[in-house]
Amino acid sequence: MRIRFTIPASVLNFCLCFSLLTGLPASQAAPASTPLTAAEKSLRLFPETRDWRTVSAQRTLSAAVLAERQPALLAAYRQAINNPDMLESADCSWSERAFLNDLRGAAFYTLDINQDGHEDVLYTGSALCAEGNATLIWFGSAQGYKVKQDGLFREQVLRISSDGSQFSSIADACCGAQTEEYFIGSSDNLRQFATAKLRTDTQLPEHTANQKNSISAHQALILRSSPSQQDHYDTGLSRMMRHAVYGNIVRRYLAGASYRILGSEYRQGQHWLFISVNADSDRLVTQDPYQGVRSGWIRVASTPSRAMHLMNKGR
Repeated sequence: MRIRFTIPASVLNFCLCFSLLTGLPASQAAPASTPLTAAEKSLRLFPETRDWRTVSAQRTLSAAVLAERQPALLAAYRQAINNPDMLESADCSWSERAFLNDLRGAAFYTLDINQDGHEDVLYTGSALCAEGNATLIWFGSAQGYKVKQDGLFREQVLRISSDGSQFSSIADACCGAQTEEYFIGSSDNLRQFATAKLRTDTQLPEHTANQKNSISAHQALILRSSPSQQDHYDTGLSRMMRHAVYGNIVRRYLAGASYRILGSEYRQGQHWLFISVNADSDRLVTQDPYQGVRSGWIRVASTPSRAMHLMNKGR
């Protein structure tokens, strides 16, 4: 059974304008030829972070400077972490390994996070003593460094807002995981404000736009990990996950679900939207094989000529 999704004129207006603004005709859109970095994926999920500072572009502490500041940084860390952290044990100590000169997959960055005129230090990257990531922030002041968190965050920070009040981050997927999660939060809680969960092989649009207004779906939504229709029963994944998995379907919603459009593409004569469904539409979920994925592609029954017709009609 095929479900045709009727898209309102306001959505079609967005699709056409999106193509014009990006300078890339939607009919020519294609997936990126090289894998996206976590920061690039996060930007596509949270377009509002486009002007934030990218952590990987910040200055890192040299080995000599890090060695000089190590006593002060460790003292601030140990003063703040009253309870034993899971990354500190007799077998492996994060605080001992982090200050070695051969760090891989992590770094100590230096920048003024909160714009108070004092240099701050940010460690983010490999957890070293466990799978996944770790982040620790030292806020600088005239009195020295201070750690405000009571334990190592298990996310990797990707971007920081200009005033330092918000951070984008990723909880890196463990080996063999089918999903990965991205967040917007604060220095107190990196997951505080927003969460976006993806199937790890999700194809993301080349260009995104920050549409703030939500749209209500008039019919059922079928959310997919790529702009193509794949509905076959996946025997391998179904056996591994112990529930039915069909093709590239990541979630289904009843009519009435609300969402924001983040991207638009044409593939083989079909019109696709990359959307983020609002969390308050979880009550309308009818199929949820990946437990919480709200971002993906939907196919819409429309054409550019039909879009222009509706735009002219609505003027």
